[in-house]
Amino acid sequence: MAVYYFLSVECGPSEDLSLNVCNYFTDKILKLTDGTKVSLQCSYGKDKIGNYWVEVIPEGVNYGSPSGSDYRLVDYFTGEITQQLYDLLKIAPHFRYALAGYEVEFFILFKELAKCLEDGCYEGMILSEELWKKFGKSDMYVPFCKGFMWYPFSELSVVGQESWFKKYSLQKEFHVNDYITLRLENGDSNVFVQDKIIIQCKHLLLNQMQSENANHFEFKSTDEIEELFVSSSESDELISIDTEFWGHCSNLQAWAENEYNTNLLDKSIAFPTLKRLTKVGDKVAKRVFKEEVRKRLKSNFLPVIIFLIHDAYHRIFSDEELRLIVDRLHEYIKTLSLEEKNRWNKQISEAFRNSIYIRSRIEGRNDDFTITQCRIALEFDEKNTHAWYELALSYQFKKNFDKAEEYYKRAISISPEDTISLGNLCEIYIQRERYQDVIDLLENNLSEDTLHSRLWFLLATVYYKLGDLNKAFKYINISYDNYPYDQKVEKLKHEISRKLT
Repeated sequence: MAVYYFLSVECGPSEDLSLNVCNYFTDKILKLTDGTKVSLQCSYGKDKIGNYWVEVIPEGVNYGSPSGSDYRLVDYFTGEITQQLYDLLKIAPHFRYALAGYEVEFFILFKELAKCLEDGCYEGMILSEELWKKFGKSDMYVPFCKGFMWYPFSELSVVGQESWFKKYSLQKEFHVNDYITLRLENGDSNVFVQDKIIIQCKHLLLNQMQSENANHFEFKSTDEIEELFVSSSESDELISIDTEFWGHCSNLQAWAENEYNTNLLDKSIAFPTLKRLTKVGDKVAKRVFKEEVRKRLKSNFLPVIIFLIHDAYHRIFSDEELRLIVDRLHEYIKTLSLEEKNRWNKQISEAFRNSIYIRSRIEGRNDDFTITQCRIALEFDEKNTHAWYELALSYQFKKNFDKAEEYYKRAISISPEDTISLGNLCEIYIQRERYQDVIDLLENNLSEDTLHSRLWFLLATVYYKLGDLNKAFKYINISYDNYPYDQKVEKLKHEISRKLT
């Protein structure tokens, strides 16, 4: 039986905030009392209403059952892993709400949060104080850390995942086949695969092809119709909830009868549902899944290509296949007209960013390749913080510290909350013995309430090197209080304490 356990963190509409949270958790190590070390892997994505989420997955139990001696890790979910994940959250970059447990991907959308809080929602849910106040200051929540409240577990155990939809009455149900069911719940059409909710249908395409403009275009997929007509329409056609539900039922039925041809259904419904179908034993889904992904990656329709890469569907391919996909994507982008480039500039920027990740996964880090891709990405979106960060990091690895400094500053100017770039810039200053620059950059911008252990550690390091042990001791203690698990922090704290005695 598959185990799906992770920490799910909602960061709001800012991709930069989600990237900061993702970078913060990436490669962290949890140390269990029996000596077991559990590393964390992270990814992030956008939900259907435009907010970003980060998933923090304990390595060894992600997307499948642990086997052999690692099976004992499941026992630790009830205590140590959950406890340490929540300890890390106390000093994480800013987020809006979070929960650790089984099957908590997109566990409650922001638009449903107010209703959720009326009856407490999930045990273990952590909520920013701002949202807690905004949604009525529920007395079920108690202080978690500065700026956050939480609904405590009745006991520190595996979070029971009674699904949100089960708390509300079922209004209508339609069985597409033995695996897929649509349910109308509180006005929303939800897709289920064997009683696991997969996605909520967002909108219904009605009569788009009857538009007088439709005859001038040749469409290969529903996504192309949606991109052209829905995104440009001035108003949605008003239809009843009941009509919309049966429209979705008809679309899913046609999709299933045509062996899950993803051209016939919105990408955001088709692919998550198809992926789940392969896991529950649908033989047709297993047979067509990889080819459907391959077909749409070769479709030369950028929004679908970006969706598939961003949501990691490319991982089903071999390294050689991935290399061809990336090369084909780059060649396709070169053929776009100026109008298309302007229309899809953010998607293109995202495509180059993902190509860096894919190529690095295949070949290892290649700073020259990364620099080229980042510069192209910035031509389309000069406020792409991640591109500036990757550009700076590449030059830092190449020991071109002047350019690294310049580009880290650009990243920080766009996203002042980008503590990763800030910390890397300080490390360059320390390496070049520009200690006063670190002090000017950090001391005036940090308060003792700032929960970023690394920045306090760097400030303590500078004062230690300058011989000001009292200030070094002050700042290393703040760093240690925020995150006592870092061996470098613990070591410097010990050295400073020894010299002061």
